[in-house]
Amino acid sequence: MEIFIDTPWYVDQPMRVPVDFSLPDDALLAAVERHARTLPGFRPRDEWEAEMAERMGIS
Repeated sequence: MEIFIDTPWYVDQPMRVPVDFSLPDDALLAAVERHARTLPGFRPRDEWEAEMAERMGIS
């Protein structure tokens, strides 16, 4: 199953992680974030957005 959700962070795609849907939302998001932090390209989404705006000349 593929799921997309906006998060407060960015990580290079694709990101694959098993999830336990029995967890409360906050615990599930925290578990996914812990995994994401170990991957290349992890950074706060606002930093990624600023970088993309600069690359596109719209910053």
